[in-house]
Amino acid sequence: MGEAFLWLLISHRKGYYAPKEEITYERQKKEDILQALYAPGNLNEIPMSLAYNYYQDDDTTYVVSLLIKIGIRSLHFFEEDLRHRNLIHMAVVAFDETDRYVKGLEKSVDFRLTDTSYASILDSGITSKLEFKLPIGRYRIRAIVREASQGKMGSLTKAIEIP
Repeated sequence: MGEAFLWLLISHRKGYYAPKEEITYERQKKEDILQALYAPGNLNEIPMSLAYNYYQDDDTTYVVSLLIKIGIRSLHFFEEDLRHRNLIHMAVVAFDETDRYVKGLEKSVDFRLTDTSYASILDSGITSKLEFKLPIGRYRIRAIVREASQGKMGSLTKAIEIP
């Protein structure tokens, strides 16, 4: 039995490159937040703190109220139409004792501040409240903040126990 050979001639145009995929702002934001959620340690480009309180909703569920305080002094607010503008994204996720995702929330605040408003929050920062319901147990709360103008991020983790 004879052997058969197949010859294939490939030609290409020199210098041709496929266009790179353009990443949208929304996709980049989501990727950054997801990476920060599972990254070890905390990101410190944006100073922040996290406080919590809880109250019983029913026999097995508690409402957890989280206060995220964000320092904005290091953030760049660009000026447009006599306003100081920036878009701040927050994500808070609760993981159980085995590091499984339990619940999460996202919130965005679009700042369009006058000179007076901007000056008044420059030193004090901003505080945002997020709430979700959790059953009794121990949790690791991970909070991430990302600002839009430069892509700076901050994150922190807090262990909590619901009775």
